Amino acid sequence: MSKCSRFSPKPDSRFPCDEKTYMHCVGRLLVGVLKIILQELGCRVDVNHQQSNGVDIHVFVDKRRVIVLEVVNWNITCRLYETRRENIIANLSQHEKCHKIFLYTNPLSKNQLGKIEERGIHLIQLGFQILRQPCYEFFQEKSWVTGRKIFTNSVKAEIRSKILEYLDNEYYAIKNLRFLFT
Repeated sequence: MSKCSRFSPKPDSRFPCDEKTYMHCVGRLLVGVLKIILQELGCRVDVNHQQSNGVDIHVFVDKRRVIVLEVVNWNITCRLYETRRENIIANLSQHEKCHKIFLYTNPLSKNQLGKIEERGIHLIQLGFQILRQPCYEFFQEKSWVTGRKIFTNSVKAEIRSKILEYLDNEYYAIKNLRFLFT
């Protein structure tokens, strides 16, 4: 269990634990969920635990890298600034012969997203940030839950559905992920 989920919130703080711990906890949560979903679809998934260097997720089918993902689990007040956008583009652009995806949680600037798409990077918007229950409850007490959901099995199913919807739209109703890249 992470520090974030064991921490008893301070009444006036912006986060349920120190900011760095919170950001690490929340960032790893969505990456971990995506790893599980992609493994259930039959892929080998490598996660980069160094959140600042390289893409977050490498997806392999039959020993071949087929997808790389950059993932942000941000709340609705977060903004995609130019430096972060350029890092996302640079990380994904290192991988020539695979599909590049930027998966983000809440709405971001159309201008910033357009600059990412111009580089051949696909976009997937979940529509909500996921949190563990203690963190969600902290924000709930402050009435700051817009665009946030507690991580549950039904939320995992919703995320899986978004991934499959993307794959279906992008790759014409794929029935088995192994046929995606043959």
